[in-house]
Amino acid sequence: MGFFIQLILANGNCLFIAISDQLIGNENFRYKKYRQRIVDFMRKNPSKFTPFLSDEESPDGSYLDHMAKSSGFRGHIEMIALTALDVQFVNH
Repeated sequence: MGFFIQLILANGNCLFIAISDQLIGNENFRYKKYRQRIVDFMRKNPSKFTPFLSDEESPDGSYLDHMAKSSGFRGHIEMIALTALDVQFVNH
């Protein structure tokens, strides 16, 4: 079927690099764009994410500021946001 394991460096950007790799076939080309699109979506729709975050991680505050600027590790909340964006996944 042509599947293979793509090794991605665990550097804090790995979720977004993996997304970029799967969407456009290049892990380093647009990962910052996907990070920013997810941050923007979460800022515009905080009620969708509040139940998943602690009080210190409010989606309208420091959590998204930190996420937009840093290479901190991310996970399921960002994947939920990604699925709400108009993104088409392709099988390489």
